[in-house]
Amino acid sequence: MRLDTLVHSTPAPADAAHPRNTEASLLVRRDGSYLLAYTEFCGSGRDDAAASIIGLVSRDGGQSWGERRTLQENTGGCNVMSPSLLRLEDGSILLAFIRKDSHTSCTLFSRRSEDDGERFGDPVQINSWEAYMGFVNDSLVQLGCGRVRGRIICPVYYSKGSCWSEAEHYVARMCLSDDGGRTWRAARAEVDCPQRGAMEPVVVEGADGGLTMLIRTQMGYVYQSRSCDGGDTWTAAEASPLTGQEAPIAARVIPGSERVLLVWNAAFDSEGASHGGRRSPLHVAVASPDLTAAPVAVPLVASDTATFSYPSICFDGDRVLLTHYVGQDQALIGGGDTTLLRLDFRALELPSLLS
Repeated sequence: MRLDTLVHSTPAPADAAHPRNTEASLLVRRDGSYLLAYTEFCGSGRDDAAASIIGLVSRDGGQSWGERRTLQENTGGCNVMSPSLLRLEDGSILLAFIRKDSHTSCTLFSRRSEDDGERFGDPVQINSWEAYMGFVNDSLVQLGCGRVRGRIICPVYYSKGSCWSEAEHYVARMCLSDDGGRTWRAARAEVDCPQRGAMEPVVVEGADGGLTMLIRTQMGYVYQSRSCDGGDTWTAAEASPLTGQEAPIAARVIPGSERVLLVWNAAFDSEGASHGGRRSPLHVAVASPDLTAAPVAVPLVASDTATFSYPSICFDGDRVLLTHYVGQDQALIGGGDTTLLRLDFRALELPSLLS
């Protein structure tokens, strides 16, 4: 596997006014342009700082970005963040996001666009219960086979206790829509993990319709759970073959194949000051959806001073489109006033990844 970079750009640099531009999602529009949604924080890089969701467009394959607009204004007590864009089978687009109101309460919403992302309709609430909760950016999935083909899955994690407190502990639970995001319901089962719990889950679908959930943990490994009923119930979580820091993993099925592209921080350091070590390198691997064996992880980007995380994945023909943050200090821990996190874009050659 080779990582042949075709384009590298910085859609959202960081500065004192906007010190953190992170948690992005990207899709290819019908005219071939790229629509990028990301979280723009104001004045501080803390997770609870004011933020809105900004949209940018590239019409030259990611080399330059413009047509800036606000996709979702800040309607929360703290912020709105972590966009996820998904093109549905019927051609419409969903935008999902978190409205963070406090350290004990968050609400999840989706908005639907019928005009290729030019306008989005009124927000529809995703979660049916109250807690501190969220989902990782770019994690919406629509199932493509099996008896619940067309179902949309929003992988959620939540804590009954306040975040950043001794009572904080997360469990994962899917939210499901069978009508294109117009209504949502909670799945029947939850998934737990040791220590801080099951965080920032993502879901990939195998060729047989079986689902694998990949979960951020503090255990030195990405944990996994499986579902054979479209995400309603799940097996008990266990360690996957993937080593991993306490950081999110991005996973997408590669179109036209039965393999999955993974992007995550694989270099776990048990002696690391936080999060299992500095978030560098950011790794890429190609694996089977059921992760029966550990794939070869190749560094996408690495540094002795910078950190990289919160990736997103999109495909455009023979291109892989990735975003991730670049931070010039230690991994973000609850945010910091001096933290600067910019958003980078990379286009890779897909055939070289599969060779």
